[in-house]
Amino acid sequence: MKALSIRQPWAFLIIAGEKPIENRSWVSNYSGPLLIHASSSFDKAGYQWVKKNFPRLKMPTPAKYELGAIIGSVDMVGCVPYGEDYHSPWFSGPYGFLFRSSKQFDQAIPFKGQLGFFEVPDELLKLYDAA
Repeated sequence: MKALSIRQPWAFLIIAGEKPIENRSWVSNYSGPLLIHASSSFDKAGYQWVKKNFPRLKMPTPAKYELGAIIGSVDMVGCVPYGEDYHSPWFSGPYGFLFRSSKQFDQAIPFKGQLGFFEVPDELLKLYDAA
């Protein structure tokens, strides 16, 4: 299954259903199921931005985030360029991957991420009953 690595806290917010778009510098024609991998690094400035701009959101403290693991899945339903028909406080472009139907896994699956889309073996997902 395809996966995309995203820094925390952004991966958490996508899986929590709060952030339906992921900013990217590249366009994609992919649509379909997608695993969300929490990269091994944490965006401290991004965390502070979210706390300031979305104070109603309940977010874990930085030390509580899963890192270096697959944390859930979404359906990727499209890719839009910034400034066109999609407006969101989360969207800063230049392209946005649109997500729906987020699902958090009961247990994070340790896995090394990669740049761009990458494949995760189905056998690994079955071991964790996440397929």
